[in-house]
Amino acid sequence: MLGKLVHLGIDAIIISAFLAGVKRTTGLTPALGQVPNKDIRQLLRSYLEMGT
Repeated sequence: MLGKLVHLGIDAIIISAFLAGVKRTTGLTPALGQVPNKDIRQLLRSYLEMGT
C-alpha cells in the first residue's frame, strides 16, 4: 500500500513538472478561472505551481 502511494505521488510530481515545462516553453496555461469551486481552483493552482 505504501509503495502504491509513493508511486502515485511521484507520478503527480512528474505530471506537474511536465505541465510547468509546457507553460515555460509555450505559455499555455489551463483556464483555472473556469473552475466553479474556489477550493478546487486553489488546489489545482497549488498543484500546478509545485512543478515550477
